[in-house]
Amino acid sequence: MMSNLIDKLSLGNPQLFREIKGKFQSRNLWVATSISVVVQVLIYLYFRSLLPTIYDKFNRYCHDLDKVTRRGRSHCLHLPSGHLDINMQLWWLDLFITMSIIGVFILLVVGCYMLIADLAQEENRGTLNFIRLSPQSTTSILTGKIVGVPILLYLGAILALPLHLGAGLAAHIPLSLIIAFYGVLAASCFFVYSAALLYGLISSSLGSFQAWLGSGCLFFFLLITTTANIEGYYLPWETPADWLRLFDPVTILPYLVNATDIPISKVGYFYQDSLADWLWYDVSLWKNAAIGIGILVLNYGWWSFWIWQSLQRRFHNQNATLLSKQHSYWLSTTTMATIFGFGIQTTSPSKLHDNFTILLTFGLGLFLILIAVLSPHRQTLQDWTRYRHLADKNNRSLVKDLIWGEKSPSTLAIAINLVISAVVLLPGILLLNFDDYKLPVLVSLIFNTSIILIYAIVAQFILLMKTKKRGVWAFTTVTAMIVIPCIIFPIFRLDPDSNPAYWLFSAF
Repeated sequence: MMSNLIDKLSLGNPQLFREIKGKFQSRNLWVATSISVVVQVLIYLYFRSLLPTIYDKFNRYCHDLDKVTRRGRSHCLHLPSGHLDINMQLWWLDLFITMSIIGVFILLVVGCYMLIADLAQEENRGTLNFIRLSPQSTTSILTGKIVGVPILLYLGAILALPLHLGAGLAAHIPLSLIIAFYGVLAASCFFVYSAALLYGLISSSLGSFQAWLGSGCLFFFLLITTTANIEGYYLPWETPADWLRLFDPVTILPYLVNATDIPISKVGYFYQDSLADWLWYDVSLWKNAAIGIGILVLNYGWWSFWIWQSLQRRFHNQNATLLSKQHSYWLSTTTMATIFGFGIQTTSPSKLHDNFTILLTFGLGLFLILIAVLSPHRQTLQDWTRYRHLADKNNRSLVKDLIWGEKSPSTLAIAINLVISAVVLLPGILLLNFDDYKLPVLVSLIFNTSIILIYAIVAQFILLMKTKKRGVWAFTTVTAMIVIPCIIFPIFRLDPDSNPAYWLFSAF
């Protein structure tokens, strides 16, 4: 029976079979199992050490009928039997939440590192090109990578499942919400692992540093959003930055905490009120757990779709742009409309002005990415200019080719995306109460659009040059154009209030 299963696996997805065969060795299995068990034992023993002893007067896990607290700890009451009245439900809840957060970091950060490092290793060995030449589809190869490379990580997570699930049930968290958390975590893993593969494909020039860079950035992102979610007092931020919380699976843990009958004042973290106050186009979509969890899964699915569009284009053809121009129009429209919805959670004109500044910063990041994924390199542009005249007369329109063509320069497409973005933002600027900030906001939108278009022209020009590593030069030049003015102007005390003209050369 096992041999039949192995045969089916090797025929159904040879790449997955190759990864499993390489990872499922006795030594690797023992190491993964040992690490998982040891980590669970250490976490359990640590929490056991936090339980009160008969000599303790104050402890977090004591039942306190008189609501007397000291530094977040409750006054310990003795039962007639002489034992302490311990709140084991809260203890199990803390254990469950701790394991959840640790699991999120390990699965996402370590899994991301493993996938990027695996691609770098395949590239160095020269086996990645061999895989590209195989008759397997891109989907089959890359899903085999996603499932097979972190397979030992999955094993460790499965071994931790009984303690984690048992802790959640002991804390009186509904089973449906625990399963929903597993679903969100699975969706986040698929999104992050897909992004890791794409990053690994386009950053091979970084060598061994690329895995540390990618996983390190992910770690710090999760650290910031998770810390903010735990504190809860300062959420929502009421800025477009609230959009970033949709990419952290820890965001849904307040639903699980508040599903218990433990007062939130006793728990002290993950306040669901922060979710209820979280608005999108002045609508609270996160009051209901099912809707809130569904939005997170939908967000992961939506961005995974775009990543896989790029993976499908780039895996077998390293000279292809990561997105088609048609797809870029949809991406810029939906992204700016989504982020803008989080920027109007306030009615204060000054706060709206600040949110618009943050929104333009997100827009700058989005368009820098679009410039990178849409701009073809020298050889592609040479082929376009050389063979464009061979197309039939109906498809020989230069404007049409610049708007929709796969190999034409990206400048006009970037300009169209900028116009689309401005059209998305313009109704909000005109209708919202910006007061005296309305004119500066409109002018800043125009100048921001103009300077991003200049960046696109410069980047495309550099990619036309004969020098090696044109992509690195384009990235360095555009980055310098953004960063250097922000460094030089303050040195010469050219602040934007007294010398605004100089700052027109800056993206900010």
